[in-house]
Amino acid sequence: MSSHQTSSERTGAEWLAALGNPGPERQRAVDDLHSHLVRAAGFYLGRHRSDLRDMARDELVEFIEECAQEALNSIEEDLGAFQGISRFTTWAYAVAIRVAAGKLRRNRREDVAQAVA
Repeated sequence: MSSHQTSSERTGAEWLAALGNPGPERQRAVDDLHSHLVRAAGFYLGRHRSDLRDMARDELVEFIEECAQEALNSIEEDLGAFQGISRFTTWAYAVAIRVAAGKLRRNRREDVAQAVA
């Protein structure tokens, strides 16, 4: 990827190559991917804000960051799962949404358990 190329212009193969190799290109790819994942988790959780109404803004920001980091870890552990059927960022976005949805479900269960207790 050239220095003027944006992360959304990377091909799936370029994402895989950058994430799979050590060095500065990997770190740029990780940083770019993390930004995508934060946006994806934030978008999803923003649509479900009523479920998080008791969270202060800084707690919500931390929750979104946790979702993005979990998604990043999951993606890095299983890069081979990307089949190239969709754009890499679309696939990564879906991973972030699944992680955010799972964390939101766990958060709801915890809230219910605390209310019952």
